[in-house]
Amino acid sequence: QNLALQKFDPALGTLNSVSISYRGSIYSYAQVENLDDEAVTVTESCSGTMGFTFPGGARQTSGLSYSLSHNFSAYDGTTDFGGTSGASSPFFIESNSGNPITQTESTNLGSYIGTDTFSVPVDASGRATLFTDAGNLESSVSTYGWAGVTVTYDYTPPAIDLTIAKAVTSSGPYIVGSNVTYSLLARNLGPATAQPAIVVKDLLPAGLTYVSATGTNWSCAAAGQAITCTRASGAGTLAANASADVITVTAKVAAGATGSLVNMAQVNPAANETLAESNPLGSSNSGYETGDPAVGSNNDDSKAITVVQAIDLTIAKSVGAGAYAPGSNVSYSLLARNLGPATAQAAIVVKDLLPAGLTYVSATGTNWSCTAAGQTVTCTRASGAGTLAANASADAITVVAKVDASVAIGTSLVNHAQVAPAANETVPESNPLGTANGGYEDGNPASGSNNDDSKAIVVAVPTAVPTLNEWMLLLLSVMVGLLAMRQAQGRRHMR
Repeated sequence: QNLALQKFDPALGTLNSVSISYRGSIYSYAQVENLDDEAVTVTESCSGTMGFTFPGGARQTSGLSYSLSHNFSAYDGTTDFGGTSGASSPFFIESNSGNPITQTESTNLGSYIGTDTFSVPVDASGRATLFTDAGNLESSVSTYGWAGVTVTYDYTPPAIDLTIAKAVTSSGPYIVGSNVTYSLLARNLGPATAQPAIVVKDLLPAGLTYVSATGTNWSCAAAGQAITCTRASGAGTLAANASADVITVTAKVAAGATGSLVNMAQVNPAANETLAESNPLGSSNSGYETGDPAVGSNNDDSKAITVVQAIDLTIAKSVGAGAYAPGSNVSYSLLARNLGPATAQAAIVVKDLLPAGLTYVSATGTNWSCTAAGQTVTCTRASGAGTLAANASADAITVVAKVDASVAIGTSLVNHAQVAPAANETVPESNPLGTANGGYEDGNPASGSNNDDSKAIVVAVPTAVPTLNEWMLLLLSVMVGLLAMRQAQGRRHMR
């Protein structure tokens, strides 16, 4: 028979060596007969070498030898080894029980790796096949050998290799006040399975402020610039070559931010992880290292965005005071301004939307070219006027319109205007034109975009001019004549 032993399971780790130990013992069963009624003493002795026969016939004999001895005594005339003539007296002696036969297989470890088996031969009663080079006894003896087999594997347990990949998922340009979003993907490269509650940390640079961090099976919290996300234990273990759910981090570009902003992330094993990380988190820069997974540990990664300067165009509309009667003209002033902080390209565009009830008359302004199409007046600043610096205003535009004669007295007429960057503008607008009402929105620069403004006029009854009839004119002439005569008399008296 063969005692089959399983080979080493590679899932347990990396095998370094195999040690197979065989512990053997031997005993003898002796029978001595005394045919007389005389007292007799018999001495048994046995010595030799015991060993194990390996598969293939090889013998291992080193490390175990034995020596057995025992004395038998009989009693005069009445008792022979148990009381009757011819009785047997068994005995048992274990030899070198503390000194096992050991063979270490270290030159062919591959033969013990896999799913097959290797065998240790045993006899029908389950005893290992043991050979003995026994001596002899002075009476009949049976010698039996017993052996225990211990297979010891020296191996390194399997490891996990966590890695993190960061990507920027939003599109720029990134200006002050805009949001940037990142995706963080934690992965286990194996070869072993990782415990569920792995931890991902994200470090926002100065210039970005935390908005949110979310992900299925993740619980995230922020403390200052550091975001910590812990994977839920209920999410289950993370198998080799499996990825956790994606984490999305959103941050806002803070006021004063400029240049390149580098956001770093790292991944850590769960607090109760029992396996080693084969490529553990580095110690420099609090574990964020260089943020390059190709350098040092692959447990960190980073991505950079570039903050660009922006322009902020605004428009202010004003209208002169007065009573606007049907048929009269109304004059508006439009002043475009760049609040910066960057310089705007020259050819910014101003549009004025005349309400029904007003008819276009003219639109003029230094360095402006204006045209009208229906109720829409479009004025484009000349490219030769030069760029518009931060906190600088363009020349004013004057728009003149006539109140239609059909407009009812008391009607409010609201005129809207808007400003847009030049067609060749390379710098983004930090507070761009809205989309409501064709970009004119509500015409209030204090709400929504500041790129639109509006002013209202109320159509009123014209003020009556008093007239004089003929009698009044005659009376006025007489009074003027009398006044002249009086003045002439006064001059004569003075002479």
